[in-house]
Amino acid sequence: MNQLISSAVGEKLAALMTEDYLARANRGSRKAYEGVLRRVPDVPPDERDVLSDNRLLRTRPRQATKPRR
Repeated sequence: MNQLISSAVGEKLAALMTEDYLARANRGSRKAYEGVLRRVPDVPPDERDVLSDNRLLRTRPRQATKPRR
């Protein structure tokens, strides 16, 4: 019984949080968002933030392979 109640309360909280999130998103402005982005300097990333070639290879989607028999 406790698990059922906990699950129901969790689902209700998730629904209320989603509703709040969507209401906040509607108050946003694309124009203001782009204005903030314009203030960010256009510089190359720090050395620590650059992905290595190996990392780039691992993030590419895998090609489909034939199923094994």
